[in-house]
Amino acid sequence: MRPDTAGPSASRQSTALIAGAGPAGLALAGLLGSAGWQVTVLEPLTERRAGTRAPTLWPPAAHLLDTLGAGRRVRARAHRVERLRFVSDDAERDLDLGPYAFHTLSQGELEEILEERAVALGATVVRGAAVTSFVAGADGRPRVTVGHGDGRTEQLTADLLVGADGAHSVVRGQLGVESAGERYASRFALLDFTDEQGLFPRDTSITWVGRRGTLVSVPLPAGGTRVVVPVLDPDADPAGFLLKTAAEHGFPLSVDTATWQAEFHVTVAMAETFARGSVALIGDAAHVQSPAGGRGMNNALEDAFALATQLCDRAVGEAAEEGAVDVPAALVRYDLLRRAEMADELGAIKETTDRWVGRTGSGEPEPTAVQRPRRSDVQRTACIHPRPRPTAEGEEPPVWSRAGFTGSRMVLSDAPETAWPPHPVVLVGGPDEPAVRGALFAGARRARSAARLDGGAALPPGVYVTTASSDILGHWPWELLNEPDPSPVLTQIGQCMGSHHHEPPR
Repeated sequence: MRPDTAGPSASRQSTALIAGAGPAGLALAGLLGSAGWQVTVLEPLTERRAGTRAPTLWPPAAHLLDTLGAGRRVRARAHRVERLRFVSDDAERDLDLGPYAFHTLSQGELEEILEERAVALGATVVRGAAVTSFVAGADGRPRVTVGHGDGRTEQLTADLLVGADGAHSVVRGQLGVESAGERYASRFALLDFTDEQGLFPRDTSITWVGRRGTLVSVPLPAGGTRVVVPVLDPDADPAGFLLKTAAEHGFPLSVDTATWQAEFHVTVAMAETFARGSVALIGDAAHVQSPAGGRGMNNALEDAFALATQLCDRAVGEAAEEGAVDVPAALVRYDLLRRAEMADELGAIKETTDRWVGRTGSGEPEPTAVQRPRRSDVQRTACIHPRPRPTAEGEEPPVWSRAGFTGSRMVLSDAPETAWPPHPVVLVGGPDEPAVRGALFAGARRARSAARLDGGAALPPGVYVTTASSDILGHWPWELLNEPDPSPVLTQIGQCMGSHHHEPPR
């Protein structure tokens, strides 16, 4: 396998081992591979699992897929859902998602696309291979034991080990990291089927609550629909309970057109840390949640984006030269950022799950992370995390970060594709040949227009500094660059590029 067995060298590639070839592991492999890392993904299964599994892709996930160069392929095979409907015994409400519309696609199909893209970007995927144990070497790098399906074992060393190996993560267990949260007594049942009768709308996901029980429908590609119900009767057969609940809502379903069925218990929980030393956790290895809102896989993909950004991004202080990444320091930043965001996210998911089933869990959720700025209801629904620059009490934020859109994610409408991580400077609108040039602008991206991911609103022209995940750190209108002496503005841009704006207060 590719990760090195030699000691550290200033000129060698950074190396990563990723345990798990699910969406998060494969997305991270593609991002790191694009950034010049040598990446090996280790997957115990010899073939992808069948079934739709987690099909929902909210806008941040779609943006990540675009960043990887996989977005067009996904959209061509996915189904677009444009509104949500909430129905109770005495009320009905529609929410037009507009720019927050989501897509659905079988997780197996998404994994196929992500794996092909990761390999094209230089990663290696090894199936029938699993991380069984690891220790920290004398240099701090993980020394990993890999077991193969044929009984062989292998010792590998890498700069980074990532546990993307699911809720029962071997990596998390070996790391000695505990999880805290709540396991619900109720089970959930789901049925994916071909909606030959046209019972459910194709552009709307609907949630019914009330005396007939909770039922959720989600449109799937190729005329499919998913129905999910919480099974409140502990003695009931889950599949039968689902069909009975659907019938009480007026939907005569049958398993004859089923394409996939599943039943499961729900846990909402989070690891006490997402990183230790040179080992990181992403996806279900770091946090598990209920299907409420369809955000589990999206959060896993956002973990991958956040981790890759901290490892590869010049705008958050990492050197661009090969071999210069301080992996433990990058993982500290990743842990602080994502654990705080996931505390908020799991709180939102738990609120929805409680509405579905009532207070049937074993206890209160654990407050385990720094609080983030409050998100709007639609931002929580669409799995969007604005990342404004945190400030200490009494501290004034820098002038370049005071705009209301700072911390939002930028989407460029007409910029050419660039390798990831992109240049942190983005030139939006303005003159074709800016009056000011120099090292800060060499390689900068250009776009005639840009918009906010969280709402689609157009962004004003000017110079922007963003992270590799396109979160806006600072903005300067073009007129400031056209002053007789633009050096103060250039100094500010340099300061913005060199600061760790994503690290929340401790």
